[in-house]
Amino acid sequence: MQQIVIMKFLTLTPFFNSLRHSVLFVVIGALLFTGCQKELPNIQWLEGYWSVTHVTHGSETFTPKATTVLWDYYALEGTQGFRKKVMPQAGAIKRTSDDLSPFFLTVEENHYVINFTTRWDQWQEKIIMLSPTALVVEHQEKQYHYKKVQNPSHVQ
Repeated sequence: MQQIVIMKFLTLTPFFNSLRHSVLFVVIGALLFTGCQKELPNIQWLEGYWSVTHVTHGSETFTPKATTVLWDYYALEGTQGFRKKVMPQAGAIKRTSDDLSPFFLTVEENHYVINFTTRWDQWQEKIIMLSPTALVVEHQEKQYHYKKVQNPSHVQ
């Protein structure tokens, strides 16, 4: 009788070993998957005035001309908001256009995506990087690098 129990245990040992390896593989895979996902930045950092420092496309870098300074102003409430072009002027007066681009935010592939809708067009811009002082947005294979305007009311 003891021999029969030992024989059955020995025949089941490879099954338990493979099951243990499978469970271990699934646990390690889940840990790696969740550990590799980066945390989304605080989307409230998007609100405010942003100035384009440069644009990259492939291996090329373009810098805006100093004669045409425009800022992008983002207003945000929850997952909806708008972007408006602003021209800074001396004396804390900012000239703005009457046009604004409404948007709503979604999350795709662990990135925020800004979904714009205007009377004329619809498009998306992916937020590649967002911090309290820097923003990188991708649109049509171009990356727009912004710096946050720290004190927009004191334009020189």
